[in-house]
Amino acid sequence: MRVAVNELPPEAAELGLTRERLKGLIELRLREVGIKVPAGPGFYVVATVSTLHVAGAGSYAADVLLQLKQLVFLEPWPSAPGQYLPTWHTSRLRLVPASGYVHGVENTLKECLDDFIGDWLAANDRT
Repeated sequence: MRVAVNELPPEAAELGLTRERLKGLIELRLREVGIKVPAGPGFYVVATVSTLHVAGAGSYAADVLLQLKQLVFLEPWPSAPGQYLPTWHTSRLRLVPASGYVHGVENTLKECLDDFIGDWLAANDRT
């Protein structure tokens, strides 16, 4: 399983959040439960964070989207190149204070990861 984090909004960097930090968080959590990172080209876990400043409140609305993308081929055209398409997803929207933005986004991502891990382990025999 490979991990990708899409480009973060400029506000995220200003508040101290980086793609590398989120990618490391995802990879560590997957390894902790026995999901190999990377495990080949067929699967990607992709995280996307969107942010909107709430004027006058000193807060941000943070939307965290986590997707599993799989390499998909169309049966009628087996020689056509495959495409990575989302086959699973979850998201959370949180209002977080500017002073706790990084912590808030990381905790929200962990909740999404817990959903993914539960579904992955239920669907895949690890023996």
